Amino acid sequence: IVGDPKQLPPTDFFQNRIADDEFDDDLSDESILDMALTVFHPPRELLWHYRSRHEDLIKFSNTKFYQNNLLVPVTADKSRKDRGISHNYIEDGFYSSSAGGGSGGINVNEAIAVVEAAISFMKERPNESLGIATMNIKQKEFIQNEFDLRSSGDEAVANYLSRWEEDKEGLEEFFIKNLENVQGDERDVIIVSTVYGR
Repeated sequence: IVGDPKQLPPTDFFQNRIADDEFDDDLSDESILDMALTVFHPPRELLWHYRSRHEDLIKFSNTKFYQNNLLVPVTADKSRKDRGISHNYIEDGFYSSSAGGGSGGINVNEAIAVVEAAISFMKERPNESLGIATMNIKQKEFIQNEFDLRSSGDEAVANYLSRWEEDKEGLEEFFIKNLENVQGDERDVIIVSTVYGR
C-alpha cells in the first residue's frame, strides 16, 4: 500500500452519500491508507521527491511535514529563473464573496491577470506545457470563460492548444481546474489563482 497522508486528501464530495448508505462502521476511516497506517508499523518512507525540478517546489512541505528528510534530485536546477515558485502581486485584486454566489466567490482582477499571463506564456514559451489551478470552482469557471473570450480567434493560442493536445499523447494538454481536480497533474508551469486575498 503506497501513499502519503500528508498530501491533500480526496474531496469529501461523496462523504455524505456514503453516510446515508448502509455501510459497516469499519469503513469510517478516510482512506485505505489511513487504515493501513493503524496496522503496519513502522511505515517505510521515500527519501526522494523525484518530481521537483526546483527546490522551491518541495521546500515548504519538506520543512513543515517531512522534517527536511526529502532529497531533491541533483537534476533540479536552482539557478534557473523560470523554475521554482514566484509570486505576482495583483495590485488591484479584490476577493468578492458575493460575486460568485454559491460555493465561494471570485477575484475578478486576479482572474484577468491570470488569463493575460497564460496567453502571454502560450505565445512566448510555446514549447512548455501550462496549467491553471484555482482555489474554488467559481474562480475556475470565471477564468475559463475569460480565457475563452480573450483567446477566441487568436491563432497563436489555438496553435498552442492543439499542439499540446497532441504532444505526448495529450498528457500535458492545457487545463484550467479547481484545486480538488488538479492533483497529480504535471506541467512545466502551473499558474495558481489564490483568489482570496493579499
